[in-house]
Amino acid sequence: MNKSSGESSSGETTTTASTC
Repeated sequence: MNKSSGESSSGETTTTASTC
């Protein structure tokens, strides 16, 4: 899981973030 903007360390996506 890549740490992008809107992605917490918990793995919860708050905003649209591309997780590859």
